[in-house]
Amino acid sequence: MLQWCWAGKNFSMSGVSGATWSASTAGQTGGRAFASFNIELEGGSFVTFECFDSWPVSTGTSCRSQTTSTAMPTTSSASAKEWLPVEGGDDRACRGSSPHDISESYYSVQKALSLQVCQNMCEAMTTCVGVEYSGRRCELWTRADGVQSSKSLPGFTCLSYAEPTEPIPLRSGEFEPVDGAWDRVCRGSSPSDNSARYFTVLIALPTLQDCQRKCREASNCTGVEYHRLGRCEIWTRSAGIEASAQVNDYSCWRFVEKLNN
Repeated sequence: MLQWCWAGKNFSMSGVSGATWSASTAGQTGGRAFASFNIELEGGSFVTFECFDSWPVSTGTSCRSQTTSTAMPTTSSASAKEWLPVEGGDDRACRGSSPHDISESYYSVQKALSLQVCQNMCEAMTTCVGVEYSGRRCELWTRADGVQSSKSLPGFTCLSYAEPTEPIPLRSGEFEPVDGAWDRVCRGSSPSDNSARYFTVLIALPTLQDCQRKCREASNCTGVEYHRLGRCEIWTRSAGIEASAQVNDYSCWRFVEKLNN
């Protein structure tokens, strides 16, 4: 297989005659771009020629750029790993345990013609747990605990590569509004009782329902406080949420678990 990559998109090439190959850009045109060739060899490995900084080029122009060769992954019935977008995947940069957790020890950087090539490199590694891709920059993540979070960053893609986990059972029950819920923040025994021991903060949860689902997953959750920009407090105070205070753009909800008879 011969593949042409131009402006970040891959186009399959077909043989014309002899050593002549052709490809269609599906009507796409443009001046400044990056053109390269990805050749899959017999046996499953591929060679990448990073060639031209602009396209088209004059007839007879040759490509003598440095080549890179990477083994394609072999399919194994023992491997149950799958690709999953991290918090949507698109316009997200990979992070560790939180959006602020980033270390150069978590990943190595390679060049890749496309996201698919970046994923192929990851699949060929036994320690790879995910990828971050932007342009031709491919981060191969090997963090022991995997890619657990991400940060909003336009033009980036973050994907995890791991064995699927069993779904966490959700507790049955209802969320009751505390003092009307809207424009309220949760408190303990009084509007001024707001100890950090009462809750755990999660961020980048798109909706209130996502925040409430996290509460249902936790065996000791007694309610949630949610901000419209994605900040979620999972309350675990043993006496529950007994009060609230007025703060715009927040909501406070008490969880009443339904016990099975």
